[in-house]
Amino acid sequence: MEMLLRHTTQAELTTLLRNTSPASPIGHLLAPDAQAFARQLAQDSDIWKRLPEKIAPDEPVEIFTRSAYRQYQRTGSRKEGEAQRSRRLTRLRAAATALWLQHPVADIDFLQDLLWAYCDDWTWVMAAHERHPDPNDLGSTGLATTLAE
Repeated sequence: MEMLLRHTTQAELTTLLRNTSPASPIGHLLAPDAQAFARQLAQDSDIWKRLPEKIAPDEPVEIFTRSAYRQYQRTGSRKEGEAQRSRRLTRLRAAATALWLQHPVADIDFLQDLLWAYCDDWTWVMAAHERHPDPNDLGSTGLATTLAE
């Protein structure tokens, strides 16, 4: 099976996207009024207060260990692998939210470290889906969507 757009150049892809996407799909999120409104909502709820504990910037970025991944093959348990993935994803979403809301704990370098950790992962496929003929599971699709956002 050949990959879609495998022989498409960067310039051709740029032209294709420019012609089909005239404006940013998230342009409204960059409007100062939208940011201010979201910041006020976060401050009025407990979201603002919980961001520092969700981000935990003083803790190291989790790595997704092979042993946790293989635990599924050994025992059938997804618990440890999913817990590792969930902790990092929670931190990623909170760090991006903090940056967008201009929270005092926001740190672009920390957010980039979290993003880089996903680039270092040897797989995004969940262990339970690894041997499936089509390894595009919802977990990796959801992660790709989060990274795109």
